[in-house]
Amino acid sequence: MRNRLILASSMVVLLAGAAAWYFWPRTPPPDPQVAKARELQSKLTADFGKSGQVQEQVKTMTQLRDTMVQMSPEQRREVMTGPGGPATIMRNHAKAYSELPLEKRKAFLDDRIQEMEKFMSAMRQMGDMRPPGPPPGAGTGDRKERTRNMLNSTTPEDRALFSEYFTALMARRKELGLPGFGGGRN
Repeated sequence: MRNRLILASSMVVLLAGAAAWYFWPRTPPPDPQVAKARELQSKLTADFGKSGQVQEQVKTMTQLRDTMVQMSPEQRREVMTGPGGPATIMRNHAKAYSELPLEKRKAFLDDRIQEMEKFMSAMRQMGDMRPPGPPPGAGTGDRKERTRNMLNSTTPEDRALFSEYFTALMARRKELGLPGFGGGRN
């Protein structure tokens, strides 16, 4: 009798373990296109502006463009807003700026402006070597729809952070005698 009780208990534990393993939620494997785009983004971020790297950067930008053109809008949004994506980097900069004491903010803005100028200088060096055409997803569709999507993908707190950060950034650029950005934000 005791052996049967041990056997039955063992079977119950074994079945419960098998059921838990079978029904345990699993993280789906990353989308291969998204993973490839993120890898290319990381390479661009690490190498951008380094002297002697212009040809390699153009090649990487072309690969990134070709990868993103083949993606759905949802995949592109995941790349842009995911870890290491431009939207995440901007959000991190805006948040870091807002958390700094007032006396350190000007130095922070100066560092960001130097990064921007380095980026723009590298882009000018690339000149005609850059991949042709607008970035994937840019300039297509209805402007109101793009605005609606942007509003739906950010919180009011994010928008307030961005507003404060970019207003300060533009004012600092003006103080330094640098031009503003395009798109009516001057």
